[in-house]
Amino acid sequence: MSRQILIDVDPFLTRIAVMERDRLADIAFLDPNAPTLVGRIFLARITAVRKDIDACFVDLGLSGQQGFLQLKDIPSEFRETLFEGMKLPVQVLKDGTGEKGVQVSAFLQFEGRYGVFKPFGSGIVFAKSIKDAAVRAEISSCLSGLGAGTSAGGVVVRSAAASVPIDTLSGEMQALISRWQSLQQTIAQDKAVRDLTDLSPLSMMVSGLVTEHDTILVNDADALHALKAELGHSGIRAEQIGLAPVAEDLFEQFGAEEECDLLDRKRVALPSGGDITLEETEAMVVADVNSGGLVAAKGGRSVALQTNLDAAEVLLRQLRLRHLSGIVIVDFIRMEARGETDILTRRLRELAARDPASLRVVGMTELGLMQLVRRRTSRPVSQVLAMPLNTGVGHFPLGEASRLARAVRAFSRQAKKPVIAVAGGGAVRRFLENYGPRLEKALGVRLEYQLDDTLGERDYTLS
Repeated sequence: MSRQILIDVDPFLTRIAVMERDRLADIAFLDPNAPTLVGRIFLARITAVRKDIDACFVDLGLSGQQGFLQLKDIPSEFRETLFEGMKLPVQVLKDGTGEKGVQVSAFLQFEGRYGVFKPFGSGIVFAKSIKDAAVRAEISSCLSGLGAGTSAGGVVVRSAAASVPIDTLSGEMQALISRWQSLQQTIAQDKAVRDLTDLSPLSMMVSGLVTEHDTILVNDADALHALKAELGHSGIRAEQIGLAPVAEDLFEQFGAEEECDLLDRKRVALPSGGDITLEETEAMVVADVNSGGLVAAKGGRSVALQTNLDAAEVLLRQLRLRHLSGIVIVDFIRMEARGETDILTRRLRELAARDPASLRVVGMTELGLMQLVRRRTSRPVSQVLAMPLNTGVGHFPLGEASRLARAVRAFSRQAKKPVIAVAGGGAVRRFLENYGPRLEKALGVRLEYQLDDTLGERDYTLS
């Protein structure tokens, strides 16, 4: 199935939307000023071996940041001869936060759309959804022919591999193995501590989303050239990547903007007229289903069951789009008819099987609350958009900064004015005093900004 990968670049945030059948299927964010290190591979030097805590500290060549490497995350061929000054390749598992360093592992893995290659692993592990013995046998034969699963390393076969030609999986796995072989050659030629990743943060993020059938559209010429230069190893052809028309807003054109605007709202509408209230807490995600005005259901179902089935689909889609994880508790509408809870649970499990993250439906509690558990794959959208930009005497959320930049960009296109006046509340004024020059340089306009006490702190008008 052909999809569109839309990449919207602004001075503060890069948004990557995956569109399937004209609907938003996934969204990712990249802060160009503080990109994540997760997944990047470094040639590291061990600075201390601490057997009392079963870990090592490593130098990654990053100013002010050291790596934390647990002994269990080191392959046995390295673990037996650890010493200070030893160098080995490691991959970042978690970014450093506060006083905690970057967490790394020496069990490297190269991720593709259909599989994951693990140089220090062994065997072939299939996604649970691939149950057909004939399909498993064909994939195993193909991968074994490449040396994967045996001498070359281990492989995890993703669910998506079952629905593509075997040549597609083979080509991707060959590319992943080649990346590892190329990395080994690079290390042999130069033992300096450094970042070994041959992809920019944007290309790295996109490479895990795109297939050879997808179309990539980007609204920034520099990003376009980088993607074309770097994604060739993933089997992505240059003609798959194009520049979006300057006169149009990319997300608006494909209908992604409207759905993105809903991602920070607590209440989500249901097709049946009800809604779901989503609440993120420290301990869990809580969802409450409300029936709205539905008075009749289809197929002989009760109104409660019909509303709950609608809510199940909307909820699981929102969990994926918002990158929510951990424990999820859902207060569905109470159902009285026999067997309706089983119908809802089966439907939830069908939908959960489509989630690229591991989503498990635990079941209903004695109190009538549905329990789900979803594996964390990235930071929740709400946290990304709330990341603070320092404005000297306060902070301005990253999401609001990006939204303001897009508004100025759109206004500039429509008004065709070299100078744009921005009247805003106190927070907007402070933000522009600190970040206005960056906006002007990126968008090619001149901004004049002034305080308007009649507006809210983060409200503004353009003229």
